[in-house]
Amino acid sequence: MAGKSLLARPWARAAVASLAALYIRLVWATSRWEVRGGERAAALHAEGRAFIVCFWHGRIIMMPHGWARGRPASVLISPHRDGRVIAETMGHFGF
Repeated sequence: MAGKSLLARPWARAAVASLAALYIRLVWATSRWEVRGGERAAALHAEGRAFIVCFWHGRIIMMPHGWARGRPASVLISPHRDGRVIAETMGHFGF
């Protein structure tokens, strides 16, 4: 595996994903959050309608807490190595 990224190794991806999940939980627990515009998403969900929620680079890390638990969701993530780390991190939150 000489020359390959450390993230190409499953054990390294799992370790990074676990640390990232811990970091996200720490930031969530020690910060104050304000949700803006959540009423529209709640109304669409109550009507049983599908909709798309986008999180861009600067906000994506807190995505697991931007969605109500127990509501079904699908996450579109890149198949690249960094996307696999994100996918494994989201797995810690039930996505």
